[in-house]
Amino acid sequence: MKNTFSLKSNYINVLEENGTVSFGGNQSWIVEDGSNKKSKNNIIRTFGCGLISAVDILSYLEKRDGAGEKVPDVSMSVAEYRKKINEFERTHFHVSYYFGIPGTRLARKMNRFFRKKKLPYRARWGMSGKKLLPRLKEMLENDIPATFSIGPGFFHKDRLPLYTMRLDKNGNIEYGNLKYIIRKSGSTKDHYVTVTGMIQDDDRLLLEISSWGQKFYIDYKEYTDYVKKCDNYIFSNILYIKLI
Repeated sequence: MKNTFSLKSNYINVLEENGTVSFGGNQSWIVEDGSNKKSKNNIIRTFGCGLISAVDILSYLEKRDGAGEKVPDVSMSVAEYRKKINEFERTHFHVSYYFGIPGTRLARKMNRFFRKKKLPYRARWGMSGKKLLPRLKEMLENDIPATFSIGPGFFHKDRLPLYTMRLDKNGNIEYGNLKYIIRKSGSTKDHYVTVTGMIQDDDRLLLEISSWGQKFYIDYKEYTDYVKKCDNYIFSNILYIKLI
């Protein structure tokens, strides 16, 4: 038996300079600023994944609530996106060298934005491992993307695999009305991503995510194994946003 949970509208997208359309934002679009590791641009490029996730989620919610039922399917340019990221970093989400944005601060700044814009949401960081998956499903059913953390795994070299899907008539995973085959396309750790969907099968659960402007998938069992072996639910968790 297969089941899917997904956002009701198209996720935030950006028209890149090569003509392709992204799936969410990408911190590497911030222009590198020489060799000074502590320049603002270089801090965002290196430690700004939480900022990207927060801004994309807020953009999605603000457009959706302002537009009614659906988010307008409009791409902004990379230049426009850079300007937006720099503005949000300056006014709402300060990114620190090495530490980025801790989850508790991310929740606090999100709530400040919700109050300012009079949006009917409340955010908080973290919960027990048993509640994490039900809360993710709840958020997707309420059409709310989720900031999702793959922790640093201190003193461990293990990384969490990332997968992509490609259309294949003999694919072994159904998604919507099409069949896909999944393959490993990379790995990550110490990184925030944004959950935008979920594919649940009898023996496998995949999270659809936005990371580095691309769509990837995470095997949830592999994620929980990574947390148990290399990390903990203090660092590996979600920003839970609920309707109020």
